[in-house]
Formats: sequence, structure tokens, C-alpha cells
Amino acid sequence: MIPRRQPPVVVVRHVVLLPLCNIPIVFGFVPTGVLNSEFILPATASRSAVLPTAQPEPADLSSDVRSDCPWADASLSLWEDTSTWGGVVPAAGADVTIPEGLSVLVNRSDAVHEAAYGTVHIPSSSRLIFGDAAVRFAATAIVVRGELRGGSEGCRILSSLTITLHGTRAAADEKGIVVEEGGVLDLHGQLFYPTWTRLARAAAAGDDVVYTQHCVNWLPGQEIVVTTTDFKDSREHNRNDNLTLAAVECVSGVGKLTLASPLAHGHYAGWYEYQAEVALLSRTVVVQGAEEDSPPTDLPTGVCFDDVHSEESGGYPCEDATSLATVATS
Repeated sequence: MIPRRQPPVVVVRHVVLLPLCNIPIVFGFVPTGVLNSEFILPATASRSAVLPTAQPEPADLSSDVRSDCPWADASLSLWEDTSTWGGVVPAAGADVTIPEGLSVLVNRSDAVHEAAYGTVHIPSSSRLIFGDAAVRFAATAIVVRGELRGGSEGCRILSSLTITLHGTRAAADEKGIVVEEGGVLDLHGQLFYPTWTRLARAAAAGDDVVYTQHCVNWLPGQEIVVTTTDFKDSREHNRNDNLTLAAVECVSGVGKLTLASPLAHGHYAGWYEYQAEVALLSRTVVVQGAEEDSPPTDLPTGVCFDDVHSEESGGYPCEDATSLATVATS
């Protein structure tokens, strides 16, 4: 359900009277001409609160010049080359140590990389470099004493790099990327700006186009979220929309996002009030846990109650399985 708008207001000079309660609220001038705009803009998004401003535009956002690309180093050895390993390329499931003093390039995805290695060790004199080639690399852990690089500030990964980590959370060195003293972890994905904005106009359930207060350089195929504007946001009352972009345009100074599927829920946007936020979820560099062995630390269907969060209010998400068990048996 979209929250109801405030009752109509009567403007007398600088004072707004809210009918039914007659509480005067002093506001400043409405900028000339802004109310004739079709869209809500940052200048007309709020008068009663200071909303966070969008992040500043990165200086190198529009630069087409690429420099200092790690994968362009002529001295790199290819991972799939048997000579890199002295005759035998590491097999899936094996622990791997990059040869001392060697810089190794992973510039493609194949069944071995995706099937997951054990722990990959990078000695202090060695480097592991990921190329800009839609690379997918899986391991239980990567221990960095030397250098682990993917792109640079002057040469960002524009395709994709996905590092997937397998295993349990039993110990820090059993799952994750561990950077030890003197080690370097340096990953640079494509810059997207801004990474979040707000609706420029309310959107109804069934709409397949939404307008945002800022033009964005997001890409078709990327995932976004439009946040709920319902009074309640919980697991059993989730009105957030996760969507895929079909097209991205800049129209009349605002972003026009065409969706691959329509909105399931309505999302409010009011002049000088509040507007649903729209955020980009996709990135060109992703470090993730494997879906099959990275369960959430809480239970997605657990709802608990206490003196503050009553059953009538919908409760709150349980912190752990013990809490849920207590509720279930009480």
C-alpha cells in the first residue's frame, strides 16, 4: 500500500496551515518555476529535512583513456600454461602456491577455475593478476603475501571479475581473502554514478518505467532495487522491488529506467516530502560466497516478539535459531 498524501494545504505568504490540525509550519520560498516541472528534482525533494546528497561525480568517470593495465605486463605467465607450473597445471580442489618470483595471469574462465581450488597462496615475491575478460575464479581461500590485482585506477575492469569462495566459516583462513602483512589486494571495477538516487515521480504497481532524480550511467542487464515506501518493512511484509534494467536513458535532466519486468509494488514520491530510493546492485567486480555453502547467519522466516515489538506490530527478525526455537515452543 502506498502511504496516503498529506491533506491539502493553504499557503499564506510564508506559512503553511495544515487543515484539521491548524499547526503553522514556516517554510522558505518555493523556487520560481519548479512546481511547473513534471518531475521531482533534488531541489524540490524536501523542505522539512536535509536529505543526503548524491555522491560527487568521480573525476575519471568519462575518461576513455586507459593506462597502467596490470594484465598488459609482457612478463606475465599464463595460468593455463604448463611451463608456469613446471609441467602440470593445478587441478580443481588442489591447494595452489604461485611460484616464487612469478607473476601469473588469469585471463579466461574455464571448468577448472569455476570448480574451485583449495587455498591459493601468493608468496611475497609473486603476483596473481586477473584480466579484463569476464573471469570467474573459485577457491576456498586466497592468502596474499605478495600481490592480488584486478585492474587499476587508470585501467578498470569493464567486463567482469567474479571471485567465489567455498567452504565453511570455521576459521578466517578457511574461507575468504586473507591479506597478510606486506600483502597487496587491489581490485578496480567500472565506475557507476550515482550508485543510488531517488524517484523523480511516483511509480505504481505494474509500471515498467521509473524516473530518477539523477541521470545515471547504469547498463541494461544490471540489477537494481526500488525501496519500499510502506509504513512497514519486514520479511513478511517485503515491498521492495528487485528488478533488471532493459534500457537506460537521460530525459529532461532525469533518469528514465525501462524495466525488464513490471513493478510488483507501488513506490511513493512526493514533492517536498520523501521519495523511494533507487539503488544499483550490480558491479563488475564481485567477491562472493558460494550459494550452496554460504547460508545466512539468521533465519529468513524467523519472527520474534518482545515487550516493544508486539504480535500486532509484526514483531522483529530473530537474531538466531535459538530465539526462533524459543518462540516456536512458547
